[in-house]
Amino acid sequence: MRLAELTAGFVVLIFSILGYQYSSSLVGAFQHMTGDFITAFFPNINLQNQQGYLLQMSYPSADSITKITQIGFISTAIIGAGCAGYGLIAKKRIPKQLSNITLETKFVPPTLDSKFTPINILESAKHEILKNNRGLVILKERLARGEITEREFEKLRKILEG
Repeated sequence: MRLAELTAGFVVLIFSILGYQYSSSLVGAFQHMTGDFITAFFPNINLQNQQGYLLQMSYPSADSITKITQIGFISTAIIGAGCAGYGLIAKKRIPKQLSNITLETKFVPPTLDSKFTPINILESAKHEILKNNRGLVILKERLARGEITEREFEKLRKILEG
């Protein structure tokens, strides 16, 4: 059960039922408010027979507006009932889980008899930073992390230097 959807559905359903029951008084109040608005801004117009003037201007009658308003409230009630039904039937959201797939990476540390030890590589990288050769620094960092082999390092270093 989803509480937010259920609550929203019931709120919409209740307001649409109340709107349907009081739609005729809502339409009357709106027409009265419109008449007050017109007389406030246009004092020369006298609206004693407001419904007659509105009908002369091809404005629909209060009964037809009430029917249209009631149809709107009925459709809103259907939407509210559907939302509440969805809130009752639907399961709670399951939190997204991370995949169970694990990536295996092989880290092959450099051999100790190699001339490329991590300490030598990092000292060399500091020296290269001072010489302003960023590509070689990155290459040495990759070698220190074990991302490339010594053979790949030598090949890429020759490309960078040459």
